[in-house]
Amino acid sequence: MKEEELSQVKKELNVIFKRLRDWDGTGIEAEEIFKANSYSIERLKQVKIPNQDKEIKQLIQKIGLAYDEMLQSLRDQKIAVKHQLLELTYSRGALKSYLNQNSQSSLLNFNM
Repeated sequence: MKEEELSQVKKELNVIFKRLRDWDGTGIEAEEIFKANSYSIERLKQVKIPNQDKEIKQLIQKIGLAYDEMLQSLRDQKIAVKHQLLELTYSRGALKSYLNQNSQSSLLNFNM
């Protein structure tokens, strides 16, 4: 591989890593990053990347770790949202039950 091509591969990998590192933590931006990075990765697939280059290996490892962290964060967010949804559903059910119970009682409460 020519030095110019090697330099271009490193530059492209750095761009991918920078996108991942600059992620703001939202699912919307994660989707945009995945799309942009998949386009970059498709371009890189067309080039044979040498296995001997340490810098490229390190960049690929950093990218892999950044993707793992992003995916774990998204999973954690999904779990938190499910938990909040369950809490809201339970609270809504409890409130409806309470309101139904109170609407069925008479206006005058003689049990005071």
